Parts: sequence; C-alpha cells; structure tokens
Amino acid sequence: MNINGVIFDMDGVIFDTERIYLQVWTEVFKKYGHEMTKDFYLPLMGQGTENIKRILFDKYGDKLPIEKMYKEKDEKLMNIVRNGLVPLKDGAEDVLKYLKNKGYKIALATSARQERLQLQLTEDNVKKYFDAIVCSNDVKNAKPAPDIFLKAAENIDVEPSNCIVIEDSSSGIKAAYNASMVSFHVEDLKEADEEIKKYSDKQLKNIREIMNYL
Repeated sequence: MNINGVIFDMDGVIFDTERIYLQVWTEVFKKYGHEMTKDFYLPLMGQGTENIKRILFDKYGDKLPIEKMYKEKDEKLMNIVRNGLVPLKDGAEDVLKYLKNKGYKIALATSARQERLQLQLTEDNVKKYFDAIVCSNDVKNAKPAPDIFLKAAENIDVEPSNCIVIEDSSSGIKAAYNASMVSFHVEDLKEADEEIKKYSDKQLKNIREIMNYL
C-alpha cells in the first residue's frame, strides 16, 4: 500500500462520544415517551442529521417532534462538551503524534456540525495534528456517500487510493469504500459484523493497532 494520507472520523474514533450520544438520545426519547435502544442506535452512527431524521420518522411516524428533540439533544451534548466531559479515545493522541512524525498528511472528516466540532477540538487541543478538517457543513451528501472523504483527500492533496480512512461506523466504512479508499474499522460501540468485514480492509480492536500497519 502506497499510503500518504490518513483520514479520521471524529466521534467514536478520536473522541469517546458515541456512548455519550446514546445516553443523551436515550434521555430525550424517554422524555417524549419513546425508547432508544443500543441496537437501534448503532445503525444511525455517522449517518448525518437528515438521514437520521428520515429513519426516525420511518420508525416513529411523522408526528414525532424531531426538531424539538434534536434541539434538546444538541443542547445537552454541547453542555457536556463545554464541561470537558468527552474524553479522547485511549491511544488517539499517540497515533496522531506518530503519523505526524512519520510525515503522513492527516485529515478529520466528521458528520458533526461546525459549532460542536470546533468546540470539541479546542477543548482537547488536538486540532494541531490535522492538515485539513471537513464537517457536515462542507458537503452535500452525508455518509455513506463518499463526499466527505473525497473532500478531505482533496484538501490534503492526496489521491483517494493513497488514503486510509479510520472509522467506527458501518456508514463510515461504506463511505470509505465508495470513495475507493483503504478503510480500517476500529471497534467502539459496534463490533465488526459481516457487513463491516465486507467493506473494510482491516478490523482493529484499538486505535493503537494502526501503528502496526503503517
């Protein structure tokens, strides 16, 4: 593999966000008389807001007050981020330092919106490692469309085929596959199932394992 660029997802890869997301969504859904289970949440990971809304309407009906629920979810999550309660994933900064020292171009490509992205990166001071940052505001189509990863590759001036994507979600792995990039699945809330194994090149238990392959 002639790899020059490494593109990271943020939630569940760089930050231990997905558990907090699930907790917050569970609280909001309970308030409105519905249940949010881990099994239902897992396929939503990395999908982007508009895709998630469509899935929720399909399950709960179009009378679900999703705009109000999203607003409450976002407020709860932003308060958690502001209070510094979203830790980096174990080994994430070690891997970023390693890649930087080895001369790889590094990008962050996240389905998060600009406001939370900037706040979260500032709180944990990892922004300095990234040569480019792309978020949902910068592209038209959310994962599993390849747009966000292709934009990230363009911004670090590396051909897609020379990029590795590090992802924890099925939609992210499919997006990397659709972008014709090498993809590594790092286990977070979701273990590598048959679909992930089909579309990813390697399945890792911990982000530190990336250093064994580069």
